[in-house]
Amino acid sequence: MTFGADEMSQVWEQMEATLPARAPWLWESFNPPASKDDLLSLQRAFDPIPVPPALLAYLARADGQRLEGIPPWLPSLDLGRLLSAREIIAEYQDLFTYVEDWQWSRRWLPISREGWWSAAVEMVDTRPAMVLNVSWPDAPSLRAPSLPALFAATLALVEDGLVPHPSSDEALVLNDPETYKVHLKRVETILQESYRAMWGTPPFPPGAAIDSAQWIQAWGGPTPPPWRV
Repeated sequence: MTFGADEMSQVWEQMEATLPARAPWLWESFNPPASKDDLLSLQRAFDPIPVPPALLAYLARADGQRLEGIPPWLPSLDLGRLLSAREIIAEYQDLFTYVEDWQWSRRWLPISREGWWSAAVEMVDTRPAMVLNVSWPDAPSLRAPSLPALFAATLALVEDGLVPHPSSDEALVLNDPETYKVHLKRVETILQESYRAMWGTPPFPPGAAIDSAQWIQAWGGPTPPPWRV
């Protein structure tokens, strides 16, 4: 199955045509493509659990974001720096040294991290893999219907002029709380419009907190906390 791989490649080609001119600081934050060995290692690390084809297609174009300096977060995600293939493996392995099974599904693959902010993608290959907000200590929530949708939404935000250079006058204006609220509302409106037709019938309302006792079977659920069993 290649759910999302072709769509991811198409979105990335559109980003290649747009971001260098419209948001070069964001475009330059992406690493070169992951090596074939790193992509194979990623798949082998989770075999027989499938790594989403869309994630492999994205990493084959850009192996996360650079470590140097302070890379801009993907505007449609806004949950930390995108991880490389090697970092995804290391982050996943590290997670289960301090989280319980009811806190993080073994079917969630981390794709971004910065402090308490973090995002993950489902490990499924029978449908588009949804993107989750798994920031600590909040309960997880659905962030985007798929990786291609997530990147397409960033493209939409860039094209609408809502991704200013971090040191530009437009970005400085966003330091004003009221202006920032208006900005966030515009961003969220575009995200909702971008995703509306792609959600289909999500198992949970997008953005709503998801209790582990309600996890779907694809996540190994339901998995209530021990004190509620």
